[in-house]
Amino acid sequence: MRRYTHFLAGVLSAVIVLKGTNIKMMLLGGVFGVLQDVDVLLPVQHRSGLTHSLFSVILLPLPIFLYTHSPSIALIAFFAFLSHWLLDAMNPSGVMLFPSRKIIDFLKNHRREFRLASISYDDQIANLLFSLTILVGISLCIS
Repeated sequence: MRRYTHFLAGVLSAVIVLKGTNIKMMLLGGVFGVLQDVDVLLPVQHRSGLTHSLFSVILLPLPIFLYTHSPSIALIAFFAFLSHWLLDAMNPSGVMLFPSRKIIDFLKNHRREFRLASISYDDQIANLLFSLTILVGISLCIS
């Protein structure tokens, strides 16, 4: 999915965790929603296990909690990372579940291990529908 879709899913994560609105936390949720795509700046393939695996979804909130000492922020991060992973699992190339036996494969390569659908990341209609659905979810949570 496109980054704006991931951003909105991260915002929804914050609204759900906080059971309401807090602009700073909603923006932080949005940032967490796109954070996994930092792998495009690293010497690894996009959607490698380093950032796009169920393993990373579970582990990445831990250093955030250790840094912030905030269970709410760590939960926002977890749900934002999970939403990113699930949205990318709808991409034809899919996402990883857990590390392979060879750590270098896990960190550098992208195996097509888990896929929920086969929707192109730049499918504008799909991104629009997901985004609208997320916005409806946000509005239902805050009303």
